[in-house]
Amino acid sequence: MDNSLAVEELKLQMRERWNRFSNHREHISGILEHLLWHSNRRISVWGAGPCVDIDLEKLLPIFENIELVDIDKEALDTVQLLQEGLDFSRIHFYGDIDLFGLSDFFKQWNMQAPSEASVEKAKEIAICHSLPMLYHNNQVTLSDCVLSQVLEKLALTMGETHPQLLSMICTVRLRHIELLLTHTCPGGYVLLITDMTSYLLLPVLNTISDEYLSPLMNSLIEAKLFFTGCNPYAVIKSCRENGNLIGLIEKIELVEPWVWQLKEGNVLVYCLIIQKKLTPAFRPDKIFSFYQYKLNDN
Repeated sequence: MDNSLAVEELKLQMRERWNRFSNHREHISGILEHLLWHSNRRISVWGAGPCVDIDLEKLLPIFENIELVDIDKEALDTVQLLQEGLDFSRIHFYGDIDLFGLSDFFKQWNMQAPSEASVEKAKEIAICHSLPMLYHNNQVTLSDCVLSQVLEKLALTMGETHPQLLSMICTVRLRHIELLLTHTCPGGYVLLITDMTSYLLLPVLNTISDEYLSPLMNSLIEAKLFFTGCNPYAVIKSCRENGNLIGLIEKIELVEPWVWQLKEGNVLVYCLIIQKKLTPAFRPDKIFSFYQYKLNDN
């Protein structure tokens, strides 16, 4: 195929996804627009991909510098095909970045079931994994539905009945949150956005109205109809109990869930807003509070 035709076909595919993702994208933009009231700030988006769910035009007036991070460099290379005419001098791309340090293990486990020793080694790598090439003082560090993808890979490659699966999932999840906080400035925010369940587990997600999503989410948790490792209350509880995170977190808030429309069907998405502790010298008189949501530690 002629290269120009291939590019046009790719742009059409991205435009179709852009249009379908409008509700998901608007929720993310809305959270960011209400969360910050000053410009000249920095944001790092982890798992940015082609940015069909991130509206860069809305972010540029809020953030002086935007960092887009993904393991898929080719996906990042397509960002400018769709969101044209922007000041890309303020947008920095970081491709081929393994956010979890597990890529080599996934390749191995796809070919051969993991041994106990291999899983223990992977856990050690995950615990020690760092990202020195990325900026460490962002006002916002956003995990863009990348955690659930990695947890799903763990379940698929290790096997859902593997005795070390839950331990591995908890380890990877906590280290991801710790890294997000490490790259966030004091008083700044981590946004952990993740899909929680899909139409495959709950077909009604393809037709349900927004006002029923919050009670539905709580019902799904009671019925255990969620992706392994993606229960928001379990994430909150683990953050409050983990010794490495207790000293970093000022507060955690859960935003009301929303539906993300994928081509195959809808998924349910939530966002945890985690504020990093402030040093006394920078503590304001009033900490900004976004959506209040009753948290249940059970």
